Amino acid sequence: KPITIQGPVKKRLGCYHMKYYLAGRLIGVGVIDMLPQGLSSVYFFYDNTFKEYRLGVFSSLVEIEYIKYLNKVFP
Repeated sequence: KPITIQGPVKKRLGCYHMKYYLAGRLIGVGVIDMLPQGLSSVYFFYDNTFKEYRLGVFSSLVEIEYIKYLNKVFP
């Protein structure tokens, strides 16, 4: 299933959680800081059952796509 950004997108500074679900089950959470000039990945934790899927790497790629999207919406 492709990754989608749900809900209204607002560029606000601060700390946020990016949650990752599989079949309705929370499998990972990324902690990010939105800064004036970009995004800072602070921490990532996940359900150890899914360690073979390298969710930390996946989360990093999603964060890159997210900041690219925000830069298109908020140049």
